[in-house]
Amino acid sequence: ERVHTKQQGNDPALWWDKYIKDPEFRLNQEIEAYRVQFLFYKRRVKGWMPFLKKIALDLSGSIYGNIISYNKAFHEIYQN
Repeated sequence: ERVHTKQQGNDPALWWDKYIKDPEFRLNQEIEAYRVQFLFYKRRVKGWMPFLKKIALDLSGSIYGNIISYNKAFHEIYQN
């Protein structure tokens, strides 16, 4: 959530308006946030693959309007 707060800058209302109306913007914002979340987890947990799979499934799911495939979400989050 810190990532989203930072993304919103000084105009959260404008950010939310764009987030809701623009699927590509929403996807880019979520990829950035999920990457940070994954890297945080990966630094602390050895068996991180199930977590990566779960968040890729979340990102590719209906909660975000199915805006990305699971495979693409997985690869976008897991950037070495």
